[in-house]
Amino acid sequence: MLPHLYLLVLIAPLLHHGYAQPHFEEENGTIALEAEHATTLTGWRLVNGKSGQALQDNSERKQGKLTFNIKVESPGKYFVYLLCLAPARDTGKNDCYITLNGKPLYAASDSTLRPEGIRVHSDIFVWSSLPKGPGAHTPNAIRDGKVYALIDQPGVHTLEIASRSQGFTLDKIILQKDTITPTKVGHSETMVDSSMKVERVGKWDQFETSLTYTSSNPFQEILTATFESPSGGRTEVYGFYDSDNTWRVRFMPNEVGTWQYEAFFAGSGSAQSGSFECLDSDIPGMVSAYEDNPIWFGYQDGEAELVRSFHIGDRFFANQPNSVTGEGWNDAMRTNFLNWVQEQGYNMLSIASFYLNRDEEKRGQGWNTPDLWNNETQQPNPAEYRRAEVVLDDLQERKILIYPFAGLFGRGSDFPRDTTQQKQYIRYTLARFSSYWNHLFMLGGPEPRLPKKPYLTIEEIDWLAKQIQTNDPYGHLLSVHNRTGDDQFMSYEWHDYGILQGPKTLDRRKLYEGLTESHHPHRPLYVQETLWPGNTFGHPPYSLDDVRKHAYVITMAAGAINFGDMTSSSSSGFSGTLDFAQKVQEKHNVIKKVWDFFEEIPFYEMTPRQDLTSAGYCLADEGRRYLVYLESPQPVEVQVTPGEYQAVWVNAQDIGQRHEAGTITNANPMEPPSEGDDWLLYLTSTQIEP
Repeated sequence: MLPHLYLLVLIAPLLHHGYAQPHFEEENGTIALEAEHATTLTGWRLVNGKSGQALQDNSERKQGKLTFNIKVESPGKYFVYLLCLAPARDTGKNDCYITLNGKPLYAASDSTLRPEGIRVHSDIFVWSSLPKGPGAHTPNAIRDGKVYALIDQPGVHTLEIASRSQGFTLDKIILQKDTITPTKVGHSETMVDSSMKVERVGKWDQFETSLTYTSSNPFQEILTATFESPSGGRTEVYGFYDSDNTWRVRFMPNEVGTWQYEAFFAGSGSAQSGSFECLDSDIPGMVSAYEDNPIWFGYQDGEAELVRSFHIGDRFFANQPNSVTGEGWNDAMRTNFLNWVQEQGYNMLSIASFYLNRDEEKRGQGWNTPDLWNNETQQPNPAEYRRAEVVLDDLQERKILIYPFAGLFGRGSDFPRDTTQQKQYIRYTLARFSSYWNHLFMLGGPEPRLPKKPYLTIEEIDWLAKQIQTNDPYGHLLSVHNRTGDDQFMSYEWHDYGILQGPKTLDRRKLYEGLTESHHPHRPLYVQETLWPGNTFGHPPYSLDDVRKHAYVITMAAGAINFGDMTSSSSSGFSGTLDFAQKVQEKHNVIKKVWDFFEEIPFYEMTPRQDLTSAGYCLADEGRRYLVYLESPQPVEVQVTPGEYQAVWVNAQDIGQRHEAGTITNANPMEPPSEGDDWLLYLTSTQIEP
């Protein structure tokens, strides 16, 4: 018999279900409102703000509207401040309208000359209170005054804000009697009853609810929740135990509208239901294969993504110095590193010692990275998951993709060996991590099938992969790390993207052939441990020219590069220490220029087509676009579909140097400019837009 059940689900009541409407109460002359907690909301999407979530005008509508119920006990003059930004200038329109009880507010005086709204001139979040309008130009009489509301009687009033500027983003609203402009994020929200607020989640973001349930053996309990989408589809997910009789359910909604859910424990007659509202968001979608051309990475139901991956060693998730070597590392250092990652343009990190600590010399030894599986108790360690999720949340907010280099079953780590416990570990881990849209799944590495030191059999890999797929409600991309050579798992049904190590060579023709031969025709390819300059484990000595030329050739093979900056092993140099003093910036600059070029063109529409070129390497969208890379100057003939094409030579060393080659109509040999080394020839049909 199950123990006594105490089930408390945090439910977000929806207005159309007849619940009381939330309202915000004055506290000592101040009313503070978070934009995303509006009573009613139309025409906005959820984005990251300064004080948490924010709302951005949906650019397709440009008519976002919000209403708030505010309760005032002390009537009087309340100055209105908006924590907002307006990145897209539209000087002919107000950045937002604002009214109280259907009437415009005031500025400078209590006259009939009332502004229509508040103007904003900032690309970052600032407190704004200056009037805009009436009319095209704000009259001088009120132009420099602060907008305020005259509330002449106590009670509940309706504040309405309507956006007019594309990209206008609202984080927070404060009404206060004080004339001093708020600082930072201002006063805490003054919602009367937080249980009344509508729970809103961005599309592809995480919805979470918590439950209380007492059990003598919580890791043997099964908590499931069924979510019903606005269109009627149903998705079942597992919940997880998070210590102290607390359970959680996480869900990643993929459809805008109202979702309903029901959570229940297996074998119990008790269940609890709830609902939440999903809004558009600025999240591109769950990382996936690009639907229109799946040899490239992209986002589910979204755009293609040119993966710019950087490999990092074992310390990343740690939060204190190494206990063996004394090497320094902390949260602040991680933040500085991630700031550099974004400035450099990287959008994916390949992270060692994640999910499980690799306690080996010169690898994970001494680093207190989260160790998700407790090898002594043979059960998950919730505290370690929570510690990892602090970092995962930061990466998700920064929109950095995650490739777990060691995967769920990493070499040299303490993963469970018993199949029953392996199932438990997979179910628990995916219940916590599968709702991250930016997460690639990887079964195990490095090299579980390393010829002289394998640690998983092919049968075990196949079984574990199927268990991961079964427990993943969203269909994340799944793969396994390969030893140097071809992809021996390319034909397996669970194999969603390829992971190739090598060829490790300075012969770029051999490199290209090795990549294309193991590139599944309908799946993306992640090129791991192939362009790691400085790594001496089977890698040749790469010059900066080699880095550039390899980067072009790998991308021409439709491969996503995982770059490294090392001095010996994968945990050495800048990749290993993340110490800026060991960074060889020139390497990063070189590969960034290669990626920057491909970002200029619709690479995702093209596929490798060596049969169409007499020299070099070719990507083509036949009849529309052709790209040829020549690693050295030589004549080239491209077999184009009959038609007219605009030809441009691009200097591969300096992509800003372009040479127009006019219009061509056939496949006659063409020669690159005489100066320079490697070149790109880009042919675009005159029948399509540039």
